[in-house]
Amino acid sequence: KQWYQRRVRGILLGLAATPGWHLKSVDVTSAFLQSEEMDRDVFVNPPKEERRPGYLWKLKKPLYGLDDASRKWYLTISSVLGNVCNVTKIDKTTFYSRGIDGSVDGLIVIHVDDLLIAGTPSFYSKIRPAISKFKLGRIESDSFTYLGWDVEKRGRDVYFSQSKYAKIAREDMMKLFQINELPLPAEEVSEEIETLMRRCIGKLNWLATQSTPQLAFGLLDLTTRRPWTGRDVRSLQKMVRHFEPNE
Repeated sequence: KQWYQRRVRGILLGLAATPGWHLKSVDVTSAFLQSEEMDRDVFVNPPKEERRPGYLWKLKKPLYGLDDASRKWYLTISSVLGNVCNVTKIDKTTFYSRGIDGSVDGLIVIHVDDLLIAGTPSFYSKIRPAISKFKLGRIESDSFTYLGWDVEKRGRDVYFSQSKYAKIAREDMMKLFQINELPLPAEEVSEEIETLMRRCIGKLNWLATQSTPQLAFGLLDLTTRRPWTGRDVRSLQKMVRHFEPNE
């Protein structure tokens, strides 16, 4: 799926360089709460200030953390976009539209609550009523950050880079070197160190699948070996130390 999404994002950004096309990034506010109502019963404890003995709350909308929350949101937004666009066969998160002459006049790629859109003015006129059904947050044009990528359209050229995200991620990952006392090579790591490692591996994995594939092998070795020990902490530190974000 990530491979497909990288490909279709590349296609979209390439088409965005077409004369007359515009590029936008749109964020949907509290997307899961804008999904259709749930079709199963889920009960939760109310917040502390609302709790009463013997009472539970029955959810109407899916909450973040539920197994089917992302699916429910996808079914909701795909149903709305499906009224004005077609979904591609290779990737169900990519929608396209054709103009009067039959040529593609716009594309939308969705990643949970983030939409990447490129198209002609007539395409935007076509999709605006559909997208406006949702409560939207950030809407940016031609220069923005999308999923850690800095994207900028200048005339007929489109530039995109992950160097800024990589630098910020590396600064955060340097906390791995602030551990006061490393466990012995064969000793299991503490819960605190494991949390740091998880966060660090998550950032490196995103970079590996997006723009820095040389990180993939070392990460695969770490993620398939449990429980983590002091030896694994040192391996991860070495990976972070040698990782230099490109300009």
